[in-house]
Amino acid sequence: MKIIESSAWLSEDVVGEKEPENKFLGTPKILVPIDFSDYSMKACEIGFNFAQTIDAEVILLHVYFTPIYASSLPYGDVFNYQIADEESLKNIIQKINHDINELSNKIKENIQIGKFPDIKFQCLLQEGIPEEEILRYSKEEHPLLIIMGTRGKNQKDIDLIGSVTAEVIDRSKVPLVIK
Repeated sequence: MKIIESSAWLSEDVVGEKEPENKFLGTPKILVPIDFSDYSMKACEIGFNFAQTIDAEVILLHVYFTPIYASSLPYGDVFNYQIADEESLKNIIQKINHDINELSNKIKENIQIGKFPDIKFQCLLQEGIPEEEILRYSKEEHPLLIIMGTRGKNQKDIDLIGSVTAEVIDRSKVPLVIK
């Protein structure tokens, strides 16, 4: 189990991947992973304010996990859900789209009232395992910084830090700010 949990077996030294030479071409980006929690909104506020100081764009990334995705994982039968029809998946996607639109509107309101600076931002939705997709995005798109909440929406108050945040801290090569 220790080998499986270790990320060293996928390191660039083993896999042979190298970082591209000109990885910071274009507009600098600040990645803010979101899960619609209060921690996410605080991370957004920090991300927008920091992005304004360096003339960067904010990327709000929400990773959602569907039951269909869970059943395709190794040992996915532990998480296996029976989906009787496509309506369940459609409802999940509609809920996520509603939540991301609501967050986007809330950010636009905060920009209008002056709580957030008026900078370019975009919202991305990605299906998968949150920590893996955050790390994949940062490896492919090379944001200057990742700003995320200490815990997710469903974490207990007793937890000091959430599992997704801990995994990103452990494996990210991009600087992080945790709020």
